[in-house]
Amino acid sequence: MTLPIQEFTNVCNTFSGKKCSTVDLKEYNTAVFDSKKNGHSCNCTFVFCMAVQLGLTQGGIFGKGVRGNPFYIVFQ
Repeated sequence: MTLPIQEFTNVCNTFSGKKCSTVDLKEYNTAVFDSKKNGHSCNCTFVFCMAVQLGLTQGGIFGKGVRGNPFYIVFQ
């Protein structure tokens, strides 16, 4: 599993001030975030953890990680 730092930066810029769910990330860049499209779904969680630890979010990680209630964060 690898996640280029530029992808993290792109996600932060694209979703700045917005809610961002795992579903959003998989639609945004399937090659990086969707394991069904040669990406890796764990990259979603990694992006969320990094954003929270860097203080880029409003609160922590929300949701239950299930269909209809995916994990999400809210970027500042």
